[in-house]
Amino acid sequence: MAAQAVCVHLGPDDPQVADVRSTVSDAFIIGYSTDDPILAKEAESQGANYIGCGAVYKTLNKFDAGKPIGVNGIKQMVNAITIPVVAIGGIRPQNTAELLDVGASGVAVIEAIMNSTRPGLTTEQFLKYFPNPQANN
Repeated sequence: MAAQAVCVHLGPDDPQVADVRSTVSDAFIIGYSTDDPILAKEAESQGANYIGCGAVYKTLNKFDAGKPIGVNGIKQMVNAITIPVVAIGGIRPQNTAELLDVGASGVAVIEAIMNSTRPGLTTEQFLKYFPNPQANN
């Protein structure tokens, strides 16, 4: 916040969502990472704007991600809360549709693009699922 940021993404080891929310404007976006619907409900009640949920699939980028939750884990999260759920962990263009089909609002991607021999093409493949990204705000 001292850096004049417009958003922050928190995890279980960071300050509580409520503590951050009390120091920022309503327009400030707060995300929270969890694969636990109970913790997600708590974050939502404290003012989180979205939940980053995963790892959905096996990922090489986060060694402490735990066992993948799969598509069903995303579906359970979507059904547990009312704020957007962003799927993360092992996301590829080929598995994006099934995540959106169960209600994920978006995907967070590192590995598929960074490890691609054609990162521009891979990015374009993802963007096909989000033809008007500003409409998702």
